[in-house]
Amino acid sequence: MTISLESAAAGRVVDHGDKAAQLQSSWRVVASAAGERLVLEWEGRESAVLSLAARADTRLGATSLPASCGLAAESKNGLLLDTRDLQGEEGARARLHLEYRERNARETDADVKNGLHSRNIGAEWVERQELIEHFLARMPKGTSEAFDPTLFQAWLNEQDPQTRIAYAVSAGDGGDATELSGLTLAAAQRYAMGVQYAARQMLQVVVRETWRVPPEIDAKCNIVLKSGIPEEHRPEFKVKNLDGKFAWMRSRDAMRPTGTGFYDRTVAVCQMKRTP
Repeated sequence: MTISLESAAAGRVVDHGDKAAQLQSSWRVVASAAGERLVLEWEGRESAVLSLAARADTRLGATSLPASCGLAAESKNGLLLDTRDLQGEEGARARLHLEYRERNARETDADVKNGLHSRNIGAEWVERQELIEHFLARMPKGTSEAFDPTLFQAWLNEQDPQTRIAYAVSAGDGGDATELSGLTLAAAQRYAMGVQYAARQMLQVVVRETWRVPPEIDAKCNIVLKSGIPEEHRPEFKVKNLDGKFAWMRSRDAMRPTGTGFYDRTVAVCQMKRTP
């Protein structure tokens, strides 16, 4: 964040109320692990402070500094008014405290204008269950141990109990039964023990947002995103080994009110290998 002084008004603000109602202003930049924050404060007669606080450019979500502050701030992705505190006593003095932070690349002008207050994207590994035949079907092909989905389905539909118990499939013309082997046999044995699913670790991208105005969410979950993760939800950090062999599926899109006039939204998408 780069701060520059535009005019001598940075020490005095005189365009609120009558000319005698001057406001003492100050500014500072606070650095932390989360980034730099620009802090602006005005203090003076209550009527003048309230007049300043009523302006659109001092409300939460503002993306530009008040013109009367006499400062200019440059940031790669722009600024956002993140915290606002107004204090005072009736008929006396008041103080307006504003804190601006730098936006990230996913906090776009359009979304901020529509009520987005913050958007943070992370990634974590989660366990999901899938049918064991889908799990085994992705094992290397071309070997005697490869999973045979057609033979496995025939075993599931086998009508002769003795043949089924023997992990085999009857021949339609009365010939010898075909015995299951390799991964096909392993899948059948697990089915016989009541194990129909396999656990699989998936990388899940989690988007956490805070909105002043509730956004529209998508009620369709557990669907493959054909075009991949939307750009506004795509991580800015790099993830190794996520190439064209993977597809993305939205697992949830939920929102809840916070009780303070804000709304928390969580969007999660999981990566998975494309089924053969």
